[in-house]
Amino acid sequence: MTSLLCLEQVRELAAALRDSGARFVWVLRDADRADLRGGGEGDAAAGTLRAAAASELGPGDARAGVVVTGWALQLEILAHRATAAFMSHCSWNSTVESLSHGKPILAWPMHSDQPWDAELVCKYLRGGVLVRP
Repeated sequence: MTSLLCLEQVRELAAALRDSGARFVWVLRDADRADLRGGGEGDAAAGTLRAAAASELGPGDARAGVVVTGWALQLEILAHRATAAFMSHCSWNSTVESLSHGKPILAWPMHSDQPWDAELVCKYLRGGVLVRP
């Protein structure tokens, strides 16, 4: 399994964020879309994914949400009182950071140890909900 988000997934996530009316910070970095098996879609796809997210979200109200394409200060975002939940691939660091700040996790594991981390969080600790098996 890869950590590559396909174009349709990005469009659907963007549309859901738009339609929810909720405020959000979406970190959509090139590094998060690397195909670990090789033969991935590369940088052109990363630009396409960002464009798809932007087109689905539309110009809208800048206060509703922001898409970050560079580095994000995850600990500061998780510590902020306005952050209600964290959609995560459930790498161990992200999992510990989210739980230590009392934020429930919307678990979307991709590869490696992430499915097991997601199972721990959702099934045993009851600190999240599995979004994608």
